Amino acid sequence: MVAYEPPDLVVVAIGAAYRAQPVIDAASRILALAQQDQAPLAELSVSTEDLERLSSHVRELTNMLRDRRALKNDTPPQMVEVAETMATLRGWLRTLRQIAVLNLAEDSPALARLSSSAPELRGGYPRDLLDECRRRLTAPADLRPRLEDCGLTNAFLGRGRRLTSQLATAIGDKDIDPGSLTVIVRRFYLRKGQVFLRTKRIARAGELAFVRFPTRARQYRLPELEPVNIEPVPAAVAAPR
Repeated sequence: MVAYEPPDLVVVAIGAAYRAQPVIDAASRILALAQQDQAPLAELSVSTEDLERLSSHVRELTNMLRDRRALKNDTPPQMVEVAETMATLRGWLRTLRQIAVLNLAEDSPALARLSSSAPELRGGYPRDLLDECRRRLTAPADLRPRLEDCGLTNAFLGRGRRLTSQLATAIGDKDIDPGSLTVIVRRFYLRKGQVFLRTKRIARAGELAFVRFPTRARQYRLPELEPVNIEPVPAAVAAPR
């Protein structure tokens, strides 16, 4: 089975949002695991050819990073903070989900409006996360009276709105036009996005293959690529000093 690959416009946008070195580090680590686990991964449609292709792309991306033109444009100036903002928004969505479950666990329609099922499963495309946040921010008006005591405060919602606005400003109304980039930078972003997406697919397969072996499954997680910054509610217990 051939995995779906998004159009180049989306792949370039993903490549532009992340710095190359963490992508290379994560891909190299996952490849080392996957090469040890080829048999179970093959049962989930991760072939030897998939691993070889990713390995080749990692080498190419590493070589590209030695080019000053690519290194200078690792991420566009307006997108330098995108990865960090996305990490914080993932944490905010996760906390929002936990708040919703406290009082809406038996109210499925309300829960579905407010709770993001799994923001960490997004493929890394910034606009997907932006759309997700906007959808969740439209729900709290009538649900807030049921959740305010659980942490759905003006301060928490305001934090989500500010982060969403920051992400919207950084990525703009339209994705980067690949035709506006130099050949070197276009190929750099495209390859970076491809390595990102293929690494995530193999990592997901690894987690699924070793679901009965949590220690091994955890090794396939990708904190280098998509960290989740903790976003506590105002009433959260303070960390010990």
